[in-house]
Amino acid sequence: MHFKATPASRAYDSSLGAWFSGIIPPVPPYIAFAWDTQLSPADLRGLTVAGIKGEGKDGHFPIERAKSGRAAIGTVGKRSLALLDAYLKKEPCEVGAILRNRSGSVCSRYALPDDFGMVREMTFPGDKRTLADMRRSGAIEANAGGASPSTTAAKMANSISSANAIHKTYQPVDLESVRQADEPREIGRRRMRDQNK
Repeated sequence: MHFKATPASRAYDSSLGAWFSGIIPPVPPYIAFAWDTQLSPADLRGLTVAGIKGEGKDGHFPIERAKSGRAAIGTVGKRSLALLDAYLKKEPCEVGAILRNRSGSVCSRYALPDDFGMVREMTFPGDKRTLADMRRSGAIEANAGGASPSTTAAKMANSISSANAIHKTYQPVDLESVRQADEPREIGRRRMRDQNK
């Protein structure tokens, strides 16, 4: 299932208003970070304020993947950085994981999908997409925008195939490789939006 840019933006905008009004848990930061970083939900739950590197448009999260231990970098855009600032004003968090649930506890592997599902149902009744579907959408966008498989793999902190083990060993993940996937995703998103009109 692919998250088309327009409905995803509508979901984000709807959830943002509901979150600021206190109607729903703080799901907009999850959506923004999942979309921009292309990290898995498990990796999103581990992001910390102390882990943010760079400033402004150079903001990113170098991490070690929760599942594989492999190095990864989650890049974030201006909109997500602005949302992070708003989120931290509303939900101060100096130590530990940034993304928290309604009670202020760190999101568990069960609370995050439940909270996302609540917002998804409000915005798209009957829809069954998950945060993980955003990773697939990002890969489709990057491909449509002309990103190479190795660039997409760097962005998603995955290997395209098991033959990529040598690539992972001798060409570790770096910020520039991850950023190279951001532009093709944007190009791909525009192309797909134009095709779906």
